[in-house]
Amino acid sequence: MSMTLQLKRHQACALALGCVAAAMASSGSLEDPFSLASGSLAAAPAAPVVKDAELYLAFTLLGSVTFVMVLFYLLHWHDDDIRGYSWNVISMSICTFIGVLIGMSWNTCFNAFVVGPPATAGVWNTIGCDVWACLGWYVVLQVVLAVVSGARDKGKKKTELDRVTILLNLKCFAVLFGVTTGASNLALWGFVQSKVPHDHYHLLAVVAACVASCWTLFKIGAAVRYFINSDDGVVDDFENLWERFTEETEDGALAMSTSHLIVQVVRFSITGVLPLPTGAIPPGFHATTYDAKVLFGCGLICAVLIPIWDLCLPITNKTVLRYKGWLKKITSNCGAFCWLYSFTWGIQAVANKPGPPGALLVALFVTIFGFSLIFGLDAIADLPCTGETADREITAQVAPVSILIGFSWKQAFAASITAINSREAVFAPPIQTLCMAIVLAIVVVPAWRIHILPVVMAADVQKQQRRQDELAQKRRGSIGSSRRSSTSSKRDSKVAPLLPAQPAQPESPPPVSVVPPLSAEEARCLPREDLAVRAIQLSTRNLDLEASIRQIQQELGELKQVLMLVEKF
Repeated sequence: MSMTLQLKRHQACALALGCVAAAMASSGSLEDPFSLASGSLAAAPAAPVVKDAELYLAFTLLGSVTFVMVLFYLLHWHDDDIRGYSWNVISMSICTFIGVLIGMSWNTCFNAFVVGPPATAGVWNTIGCDVWACLGWYVVLQVVLAVVSGARDKGKKKTELDRVTILLNLKCFAVLFGVTTGASNLALWGFVQSKVPHDHYHLLAVVAACVASCWTLFKIGAAVRYFINSDDGVVDDFENLWERFTEETEDGALAMSTSHLIVQVVRFSITGVLPLPTGAIPPGFHATTYDAKVLFGCGLICAVLIPIWDLCLPITNKTVLRYKGWLKKITSNCGAFCWLYSFTWGIQAVANKPGPPGALLVALFVTIFGFSLIFGLDAIADLPCTGETADREITAQVAPVSILIGFSWKQAFAASITAINSREAVFAPPIQTLCMAIVLAIVVVPAWRIHILPVVMAADVQKQQRRQDELAQKRRGSIGSSRRSSTSSKRDSKVAPLLPAQPAQPESPPPVSVVPPLSAEEARCLPREDLAVRAIQLSTRNLDLEASIRQIQQELGELKQVLMLVEKF
């Protein structure tokens, strides 16, 4: 009975195993349905076909993790200069791609709903609409900086914390709205350049018209600011801040738009094809690696021209010095744009990856190139043969490198938004593009303002605080001298004293600001922005103490020399 039961069980197991093998063979997993029974292994299954989207997603995952970790290395590098350059490049790159994305998407949306798309609205209607958009951004820039700088709150007394907050907010809004204004101006004159006859005379005439119009607009803005600031006859520190940041912002906007137009002409000279107004490659055009090398060489020529301007143009006049700054910024930005589009052409010629994958490759390669350039410039600055002038010029190259990286990531985000709009249409494409740009700005800008900008602006805040201390010391000195002069005049008018006058005691040094200590509980309760301001105050206090120590050491050295002379005699 047991033998029969075991036999039936073996038959049932064999039948089940045969069914499984047959099923696997019918699905293509096994070539021989009896291979398991015979103990021999079947051939390995064919590798699954990987789609392009899956491949791009895999590369994006690996690249994003690597990219973030490399940023951590750069932001915590052992060299202070590299750390500072890295923070500056990241800060300016964020501002560049956010500002350009918002400016161009706003112009497109504004044109679409006021006059319609350029293809149906006509050339002059589109140009007029772009002009109004540029003027609107410029007016918004002036009003926002006037309010943020505190220039219109003359009756309100401001504490040291208020001054630091004003400086940080000024930098935030000045850079962001300056890039947005420059992008709007770039879109306007890029469209004009695409409509004139495609020869060098007309294309360069558009560049001259752009510079002339910006110069006229800046003169009008300066006259308006002067009229507002001189209403009470006194220009205070906050009005000076308004003027300073406005001029810096105007210079950056002019350099961005003008350099873009010049590089458009250079690209036209190399290939004979004018790019699209935004700098994108025209449909159906394929550049060669030779074209990319020539354009990269043009960027190197621009980099060589920057120190030459200083050697050939030793200018001290303030107004002419600003124009020299325009020339240097335009030259450096031209080099950045040449390198950006040379990488775009080279990757298109080698990899031939259109759309978001190609734009992402360009952004990654440009970022690697930009930080490599920073390391090279820092190595030159550390040489013993370079002085303060060379170090200052090298530091000034951080802005064009940031524009280079920022525009590359702007291209990547713009390509991604275009791909989303082509597949998912919730609203009209201009509105949808503007909404995605605004959402991106809402996510990125507060984090940049709270966590990145205080680190970048630490040196500027320290300079501003030292300047305030120097001004306060001068005021105390002037008040003390006036009191001494009035006392001496009163004493001279009376009878001479019987005892000789005692020598005047030296003035006591100004009180040093002491940062009160915080307990661990208080530090945990403070917001991040207050902690960042406190860190800046502590670093300023440390710099003051180091300066005092150096002065004491110098005085001790002088005393030692005097003692040595006394011992000799």
